[in-house]
Amino acid sequence: MKRIILYSFVLALIFTACENGEDSNIAQPKATYSIAKIVYTLGDGDGSSFVIHNLDPIVFYNRNGSLMNASYKDAHYTNFSITSRFILSESLPDGIDVSQLTVSTPSTVAGDKVYAVNNGWLFTNNEQSRPYGSESVITQTIKVSPMSKATISRSYEEEILQTSFVATLENNLTGEQISVKGKWQGTVDHNNFNTVLKEERLN
Repeated sequence: MKRIILYSFVLALIFTACENGEDSNIAQPKATYSIAKIVYTLGDGDGSSFVIHNLDPIVFYNRNGSLMNASYKDAHYTNFSITSRFILSESLPDGIDVSQLTVSTPSTVAGDKVYAVNNGWLFTNNEQSRPYGSESVITQTIKVSPMSKATISRSYEEEILQTSFVATLENNLTGEQISVKGKWQGTVDHNNFNTVLKEERLN
């Protein structure tokens, strides 16, 4: 009888060990997160700044004794770009990666309100860049005086906006939510196109 009890006890231990081993090898589902909400506001130091970009000048020479018609292609939006970047106030907890998720980003500011639209920007600290709009080519014609040099200078203004944000991240398994804060910086517009024509007499 003692042998039977001992044998049963050993089998029970082996069965329990096998069960524990199987449980430890079962892959636990990896938690993923979504961005439930993101709110933008104007905080301390936020607002718009403006950068003036000067395009390459276009130069014509008229070495004749009569007026000369000169044409050039003015390609608006060529090489223009817009940017987006999220700067977190502190690092995300380990295991949370939302850098491949797209979110709405600011487009306009009216008073103290920030309006956002989803342009497909990723929620990442890395600066992203893409072309601004579609290229629009316009042929312009000017008259260059006799024995003169004509220089066409062009520039435009890029508006860069900085806002504060609070993003709510949600665990897709448990529904648990955490809030992260930071700053968003990006291009919201290109405007104030300026063209200046200057003529100089040739010696």
